[in-house]
Amino acid sequence: VNKSMTWDAGNDFSGQDSLNMKLRIKASDSYQNMSSYVNSTSFLLDTKEPLGLNNFINVDFDTTTAIWSWSPVVVETNFDHYEIWYGNN
Repeated sequence: VNKSMTWDAGNDFSGQDSLNMKLRIKASDSYQNMSSYVNSTSFLLDTKEPLGLNNFINVDFDTTTAIWSWSPVVVETNFDHYEIWYGNN
């Protein structure tokens, strides 16, 4: 009751993309009594890196504005957005 499990999908399912992932578990006790398998509901799992992002260049800038250009991500099904961070560290 109230047990939890942690899975490192990035390590075990590295570089893959699944629209219909399911986990299946089976429990046993100290007397080797075994439960039946229990399946999770389906979920999306994406450990694939976005590919195609390159050629990042500074096109123009002044004291308040910067214009950049890059080749877009083209082969990632679940790609969501770009983030550009600015700061001192």
